[in-house]
Amino acid sequence: MFKTLNSEWLRQPFSQLEFTLRFPYLARNVVVVFFQCLFLFWFLITLVLYKFTSILFLSIFLGFFLVLIFELLVLRNWYQKSILPQHLANLKTINYFYVQKNNFSNQELIKAIKTSVELSAWGLIHIGYVGLAAYGWEYVFKWLYPSLVKTREFDYHQLLVGFDNKTTEADQKLWEVAQIKNKLIQKKQLEKYLDDYGSRVEDVDLSLPTFREQTPAISKLLSLHSQLAAPASIVKNSQSKRKLATRTVLKNLRITKSIFTWLLKMTQQNVNLREDRRFYEFLADYQIRQMIFLLAKRLKIEKQDIFNQSWRELTHAAN
Repeated sequence: MFKTLNSEWLRQPFSQLEFTLRFPYLARNVVVVFFQCLFLFWFLITLVLYKFTSILFLSIFLGFFLVLIFELLVLRNWYQKSILPQHLANLKTINYFYVQKNNFSNQELIKAIKTSVELSAWGLIHIGYVGLAAYGWEYVFKWLYPSLVKTREFDYHQLLVGFDNKTTEADQKLWEVAQIKNKLIQKKQLEKYLDDYGSRVEDVDLSLPTFREQTPAISKLLSLHSQLAAPASIVKNSQSKRKLATRTVLKNLRITKSIFTWLLKMTQQNVNLREDRRFYEFLADYQIRQMIFLLAKRLKIEKQDIFNQSWRELTHAAN
């Protein structure tokens, strides 16, 4: 089910620990978001429409369509004003547990891990839900584009590239670290970089190492970036191409320029959320993993073996 909802995640089966620890919180948050953001509003609109049309199927379909439009319009603002600030506050709580982990008893460490995972799951689902706007606006724009623009010189996608986001920011920072010749200074700056940008993961599973834990991959990327052009220059080049495409398209419209400009701006803003979402979603995974590894050490369990055990088994062993 979750793989169908979000193809960015779940490219492989859950580990036992992920399935018994974080998955229940993920599932609960999916249900909460569905009922709070979609079902209740959909149900109320359907009732109103049915009162006027007396056609149930039409009311259900139109109700869902109206809810979907409403969500596309408000999700970006909800993300910026509510979801992201709450997620960042949750990350501060998780970081406090991470810093204090060595001072915790086994029971306190268990509680800290559980609370951190619960907060992490909240962020994963709520930030993941914003993907509805990130992908939805692009699909709408892609579908409408041939009808709105007379020229075929530029593909719709060329109007959506060349924007700064957390991913391009991270690439630029790594490139800057790679340019440092002094190895001691480079090592210090790399540590700072990994603290800020090193929590990227390949999939939703606490058994998978974050980017900052993959030393060979980091070394290869540093070597590669030392030979490449600055990512900022690549973004700037994409910006120039986007501006050229935009100027040409605006001269070949089938609709009013102001309407197309509004649609383009909304699409660009929401599509750009995609990379920011991916950056923020997994920021807690490294710290949670380190707390789990500390628990494994105390229970005399090998690091990777701990992910093959259920959360209940671990809590019992810690008593």
